[in-house]
Amino acid sequence: MESVRIGCLISELRLMRHLTRDELSHQADIGSKYLYLIENGKTNVSTKILYNICKVLGITVREFYSLHEIKNKIDFKL
Repeated sequence: MESVRIGCLISELRLMRHLTRDELSHQADIGSKYLYLIENGKTNVSTKILYNICKVLGITVREFYSLHEIKNKIDFKL
């Protein structure tokens, strides 16, 4: 379940930055199929890959996890 939420947040941030999956995967130096699996919660993301993704998205890993925590609290209350 956690990988689904992480993937969903990556997807949301990517769309907010107006990036396609191909653009993000290319800039983060990962395959677009792998990014698809991450965004859909089908696989776990390593710290190194998350760092690369966050770098492209213009945030730190710490900021990503802060957003993740806030989103989880909001989802829990709904």
